[in-house]
Parts: sequence; C-alpha cells; structure tokens
Amino acid sequence: MILRGLVLLGSLLWPPLLAGADQGSPVEQRLSSQGSGGINREDQQQKPYVILVSLDGFRADYLDRFDLPNFRELMNNGVRAEGLMPVFPSVTRPNHYSIVTGLYPERHGIVGNVFYDPARKEVFYDEPTLRDRTWYRGQPVWVTAERQGMVAACYLWVGCATQSQGSTLRHLAPDGPQISNQQRVDQILAWLQLPPDRRPHLLTLYTDDMDEAGHRFGADSPEIRLAAEGVDQTLGLLLDRLKTLSIREQIYVIIVSDHGMLSIRRDQFVWMDDLVQEKTPNEWIGTMGAYASLHLDPAAHNPVQTRDQLNASLRHGRAYLREELPESLHYRHDRRIGDVVILMDMPYLILWKEYAPAILVGEHGWNPDHPEMHGIFVASGPGIKRGATIPAFENIHIYPLLAELLGLTIPPDINGRPGWLRGLILE
Repeated sequence: MILRGLVLLGSLLWPPLLAGADQGSPVEQRLSSQGSGGINREDQQQKPYVILVSLDGFRADYLDRFDLPNFRELMNNGVRAEGLMPVFPSVTRPNHYSIVTGLYPERHGIVGNVFYDPARKEVFYDEPTLRDRTWYRGQPVWVTAERQGMVAACYLWVGCATQSQGSTLRHLAPDGPQISNQQRVDQILAWLQLPPDRRPHLLTLYTDDMDEAGHRFGADSPEIRLAAEGVDQTLGLLLDRLKTLSIREQIYVIIVSDHGMLSIRRDQFVWMDDLVQEKTPNEWIGTMGAYASLHLDPAAHNPVQTRDQLNASLRHGRAYLREELPESLHYRHDRRIGDVVILMDMPYLILWKEYAPAILVGEHGWNPDHPEMHGIFVASGPGIKRGATIPAFENIHIYPLLAELLGLTIPPDINGRPGWLRGLILE
C-alpha cells in the first residue's frame, strides 16, 4: 500500500503548527551558539527596533473590502503594497520561512506544510519533525541578528520553536490555543520594556484568526469580515501600547501575511483515487490540495510514464516531472519535491476520497500569480514614506529589508534582492 496513512491534505486538514529550526549543519549550529547570549553588543544598542507581525491568511483585498480603522492609520502613516506575492506553494510553513530567510523553498528545504524526504525516508509533519532543526536550511533573520550581537525575540513563527534546544535565542514565548491576542501583544510590550542591553531589536509575532475563519467559512463570508475587524482591534491595541514607550520613534512595524484565500465548492474536487493505483509500499503521494507531490518507487513506476498516464485522465490540472515545473515557481531543485507534481487549476483541488468529510470551504496553495493568493504588506516607521502604495512583490525581499533596517550584514547567497525594497519604501 502507498504510504497514504501519513498523507495530509496540507491546510485542508491540519492547522499549521508553527515550529522549526534555524540551521541544519553542525557547523552552523555551533556558530549560532556564539550569538548575543541575551545581551546586545554596545554598538547594537542604538539601532532601531523592528516588529514583524504575520496575519496568517489575510488576503490583499481585505484591506479595502472592510472598515479597518487601525490598518488605515498604519497605511496613512506608512507604505502598503498592492499585494504580497507568496512563494510556491502558497501555504503557511514555506512562506513564513521564506519571509525570514529570503530563500525560495527549493533552497531552504521547507517545500510544503507536509512533505516527504526520500533521503531521510521520513515525512515532515508532526511535532518531532517540526522541532528538528536538521530539516531546515538557510539563516533566519533572528539568527542573523544574534550572530552579530543583537538580541532577537521570536514568538510563534516557523523556525523559532527549536531555539530552546541549545540556541542562544533567549526570548521565546509559549505556543498554545489558550494564548489570546492580547497576551501576545502584552509579551511584545514586555520585551520592549526590558533594559536597553537586554531589549530585543527584532521581534516577531503571529496570529491565525484570518486563516481559521477563511478555511471554516470561506473568503467571502460574514465571518471573514468579523475576523478582520478583530485583527484590526488587536493591531490598534499594539499601536496604542507602542505609543506609550520612550522608544516609540525608533520602532518599525511591518505587517505581512503568508498567503491569501479562496472560497471553494464541493464540485471542485478531483479524486486521486481515480488516477493512481496502489501497488508498492515504497511510494509517497501526498500534500493534497492545490497540488500533489508523488514520490515514486523506481522499481515499479517510471516518472515519465506516470506523468503521461496522469495527464491522459486528469482534468482541471496538469502533471509535471519535477524538473519540468514552470521555472517561475522556483520549485525544481530539491528532492523533497516529488518526482511527479500535479498542479491544479484554481479553484480545483485534488485529494483522496477518504478525506472528503474533512473538506473545508476556503483554501489556498495555488500559483502565487493569482491575486487571490496574495497576502498583505504594510510598513510604518522612521524614514518610511507616508501614505504611499507600491506594486505587489515577492515575499523573499522582506528578509534583506529587515536586515537593512537593523543595520545587519546580509548573507551573500539569498534569493531576495538587497536594497530593492528599502529603495521603494524609504524617503
């Protein structure tokens, strides 16, 4: 039997468990252990502060569709993008990690919310794998900061939950559904009121209210408006609290989201059961939803023949060999990507029939070119243009911006373009 028991439907079935790691190799882990030690180097203490907030599933057009006074205040005092283009696949874990590393998933290794690694013969999906740093490549921005003697704080972000396993990132906060948005804001403010030598200059925060509402009720539902209004209230609480701080004029607030959302119907599904015959225990077919990743047993299935057989029957999508995937997706150069990958036409999804009872009414994961998959980018702070709008851009350019605002040296081999986004948003 194909290893279907471990197949998840991406975000169709499982909420994103935000965990991860900062580095893969032992050498990189040792370098990370030489970080700030929880104390800002003297030359870093005069640097500004950056708060990076992710609102999971906040679609770009929600900013204009709903009455959101606190977002409006932030946009009037800063810059917004017409959209923030996710990396492929447009799902939570790859995009959060791309935002903080400046790398495409084929480079940083988190190629889906759930995926199979044929070298390890393991599936990345549960708490032990999520907290295992050896799955992750690239240098998250908090590691960049710590290595250069700047204290960072990471709260509910893909890639920071393993910091308790020996890294020097001292400022972490517990995860859990019982943590309210007010408690999250309280934690950010508590960190910003530490003495200057211990006060983090980079802080991350995450909420999933919009993603949960979108999956449960759809992108065009009354519930998504209510969720947006609730998130706006949380933003207002954060902005009001920041105004009370003596360092308020030194703070950048950057609001992003990882992807958009699309409402779906029950007649927009293609069943994998009708396309694939189960013949070998050495195959993994998973990451169902807007795309599917097929790791084949070479002794039983030829990838070219499998691709052709799928395309002969497949409707509303197309199967590709890994190396044939559209170059624009930057999704070819990692064996964690399947030997054959099915890309579904939006709004169609592919999944196993046994998961039909768990189908949600809102989804994402398709080609990032679709505006419905775009997230948001809003930034305010010292030197940032006021009331400006910039074109939509890829989220890999956020990492170099964060580093530049904090005066940090950027690794030379990232996919994001140093200086590009900064040039668009600063006066």
